[in-house]
Amino acid sequence: QCQIFVDVGANMGIYTIFVARETECRKLLAFEPDQRGYDQLRANLLINGLSERVESRQAAVSDRNGRVPFEPGSLTHNVLSKVSSTPDASRTVAAVRLDDALFAVDQRIALKIDIEGHERVALEGMTQILAENDCFLQVECWPDNAASFIAAMSAHGYRLVHKIDVDHYFARG
Repeated sequence: QCQIFVDVGANMGIYTIFVARETECRKLLAFEPDQRGYDQLRANLLINGLSERVESRQAAVSDRNGRVPFEPGSLTHNVLSKVSSTPDASRTVAAVRLDDALFAVDQRIALKIDIEGHERVALEGMTQILAENDCFLQVECWPDNAASFIAAMSAHGYRLVHKIDVDHYFARG
């Protein structure tokens, strides 16, 4: 049982709502940078009576605080919105390091990360969380970046324990 649940790339909040309703997890955080996804997340939390229980932030989780370039998905499909690898993108969104957004030591933390290729960069902003807590992670990694992400997780003391399609599951040790 986790004490803290962090949904990175929460979109409309399906995972967050499920964890909030089905577990006794005491702290829940959801991060969603896309305005449309964030609006849907907030509406879904309200409809499900979870607005007070879940802390939501309209921000991308990254390796730094500030702003990052952003590519919104199509008008009908914001699931594919992402932090851009092109530094001169016309749009930017707020970004946070998870190490700065969440103070936790000796906690059991579950993280769901679905951020369309930005996971390796975001990992650099959560090294303290990973080092000081017992974390379990579900991370969407596409084939072109999975090997480097798995290696980076290994360097932080986490091993790949399971894989379903592009979802990779990591635990300490």
